[in-house]
Amino acid sequence: MPHKRLRFYRGKNLQAIQEDLNKKVENFLNALYKGGFNKWFVKASILVLLGNLMKACYEKNLDIGDIALEKAFEDILKADRKETLKSLSLSVIYKIDEKIERAGNKNPIIKGAIEYIDKNYNKDISLESVAREVYVTPAYLSILFKKEMNINFINYLHKVRVEKAKKLLEDRSLKTYQVANLVGFGDEKYFSQIFKKYTGLTPTQYRDSL
Repeated sequence: MPHKRLRFYRGKNLQAIQEDLNKKVENFLNALYKGGFNKWFVKASILVLLGNLMKACYEKNLDIGDIALEKAFEDILKADRKETLKSLSLSVIYKIDEKIERAGNKNPIIKGAIEYIDKNYNKDISLESVAREVYVTPAYLSILFKKEMNINFINYLHKVRVEKAKKLLEDRSLKTYQVANLVGFGDEKYFSQIFKKYTGLTPTQYRDSL
């Protein structure tokens, strides 16, 4: 199946970015149609592409909850015309691109905080310790974090740890308590509670679903 990851570009104006994305999606669809695949295979390929972009956002802890993805996916499954599929796909891709662009233009304090969290999520870090690293008060970092990230500090830290834990749970040689320790949770029970909050499953249930 023709499947190339779409790349997003910074340093270009909005029109140039959208033209790039438009062309890539057009080429992607043309390859599918020229390949003689049936309409369901074409739609499935589009959903896989969008799913991969969503996964990339989740891995980078970008909040895409305000994008009506479920509705977009339903519309894609109902659509029959190539141009409609292209329009629906680009609608989602443009919104994801905007999220990525915004993430690339964050306040330097928040960038520093995020980098520190990403490198030290497995340690005993807190709002206070991260604030010291970026040379601001905890209160200021808390306000700035919520404003820039649309999520508070502790929830962001938990999301990072849960995403790391999901990858570690693929290694069945690791016990749940070991995974908890490896992502910065000293208490296995608390780790399980937080994991279920963000995934809807306990760590054990998640591992069994793999």
